[in-house]
Amino acid sequence: TDIAELEIKADPRQGISEAIYQQYASKAALAEGDVILIRDGTYLVGSSALAGKNDAPALLCGGIYRLRSTAHQTLSPFSLLGLLNLPLVRRQMRAKQFTRDVIDTLGKRFFEVQIPDPKSAYAANLGDKLEPLMRGKNLRSSKIVETIRSIEPRVPPQSVNRPGWSMRG
Repeated sequence: TDIAELEIKADPRQGISEAIYQQYASKAALAEGDVILIRDGTYLVGSSALAGKNDAPALLCGGIYRLRSTAHQTLSPFSLLGLLNLPLVRRQMRAKQFTRDVIDTLGKRFFEVQIPDPKSAYAANLGDKLEPLMRGKNLRSSKIVETIRSIEPRVPPQSVNRPGWSMRG
């Protein structure tokens, strides 16, 4: 999985059982509207993306912050995504980044990053501009996935989760 252009680009090669997913879902499950921010890694540290409906179910690993607005009227995920990607905020994250062993990280320094007031008219305007664009991208992505799945032959039951038939599930 990767992130690009404020979206999650999933191309899973491995999965987990439903039992393991349920075991960790309360702490690490991804939901539509979550904003993820890369905490640890290389060139993606400080990058963020908005989870769409096709990105779940998924569990997040430890190198990613999951930011979830529980009151979308007060803080829209689109506003939060926009604020996190302002050049002023991205420069702060870059300045807070450090190397721990061989991996770059923001660590807890992320909480020192100051973003413009999320309740401001500026943030609301930013979110209002970003929302239709992100929803349009999500819709186009969904249609692409549906088209590919409609063309690809059904996986025979005996071949499900076996390499060689298809990487799609």
